[in-house]
Amino acid sequence: MADLQKAPLLSIREKFGYAVGDFACDLFFMLFIYYGLYFYTDVFGIPAAAAGTMFLITKFWDTMVDPIMGIIADRTNTRFGKFRPYLIWLAIPFGVIGIFAFSSPDFDTTGKIIYSYVTYTLMMMIYSAINIPYSALMGGDDAQFPGSHEPLVVPVCPGLLRRHCGHRRHPTPRRLLRRRLRQDRKSVV
Repeated sequence: MADLQKAPLLSIREKFGYAVGDFACDLFFMLFIYYGLYFYTDVFGIPAAAAGTMFLITKFWDTMVDPIMGIIADRTNTRFGKFRPYLIWLAIPFGVIGIFAFSSPDFDTTGKIIYSYVTYTLMMMIYSAINIPYSALMGGDDAQFPGSHEPLVVPVCPGLLRRHCGHRRHPTPRRLLRRRLRQDRKSVV
């Protein structure tokens, strides 16, 4: 426990950098969530049932891949550290498979379905292989990131998005409680 207290804490800049990197991963993932079904059915031309089944099967497969990737990342020890090598080694394959996943080769319907299954499954596997170690960077006691046991409290991106998109701030439980207490005080007086 004494070693944890002596470790230097992460700076706000490091926390902000981590939050921005995670936001970038989420943007890429949201591309698949919002545009994926449209792309596979309307642009690429596979049946909607085949695309929906592909998403379902891939998510079930992903439930097995994620814990295995976590175990592999935990057992990794390289000169680059524990989790960082996955960010370095898989960045280019991630981009390449992203291009293939949104490419439209001229196959028959069966060929398109097989191509979609293979590229989308590989895309989600590489996404897991990058995002699981990336998510573990701030939560572990990795020697390359001393002080990473400190909780990450950088809710920057959602707040920025709400402000720039014109959304009102949603009431938190604390605000609701304060509002309720003010109403109770007014009713007593």
